[in-house]
Amino acid sequence: MEGYFMILISKKIPRALRLSLFLSFMFVLALALGGINSSYAQSVTPAPQLNIIDAKGKLIGPVMASFGRSAQVALNIDGQPVVLTVNQNYFAGTFGVYFDSPDCTGNAFTQAIPGSGLLHLMAVGLPGITAYIVPGVQPQSIQVQSRSDGPFSDPPAFRCVNINQSVSGLGPTEPLADLTDRFTPPFSIR
Repeated sequence: MEGYFMILISKKIPRALRLSLFLSFMFVLALALGGINSSYAQSVTPAPQLNIIDAKGKLIGPVMASFGRSAQVALNIDGQPVVLTVNQNYFAGTFGVYFDSPDCTGNAFTQAIPGSGLLHLMAVGLPGITAYIVPGVQPQSIQVQSRSDGPFSDPPAFRCVNINQSVSGLGPTEPLADLTDRFTPPFSIR
């Protein structure tokens, strides 16, 4: 190797050729060193489709994205394509749910967003772990009596809080499904 560098610094070889020889040497060296660590690269393979399943092995849906200890899962609820956030023990939506009664029953309301998109935005709350579609209507101020708070990591995932106040930006919504009737926590990825 010492002789190689002697050739490179020799003044009899034109500068362009010396640069070419040096770069060729560096390329061969990089290939040789790259071969040492190639076993690491060979151990990385694409994962199959990741799915969320419940405690009974029932498929909930494919993972769309993940963040922290939660993932977004795509599923159909009674023919409606939706994306919900799922954690090990509960589902969550984008928005909370309000009610016109003090015990989180009766008429339900959630944030209203005018128009529509590719997928429905979702709210999740009481009773149980119920999914609600966010209405595509003009938001309004509505006098509500209670709010479904959560999700909480310890059961129950959602709890009723009495608030008795006017909340702006809401619209009426209907329950789509109580997810506790369909899926059993804890949830996992397979």
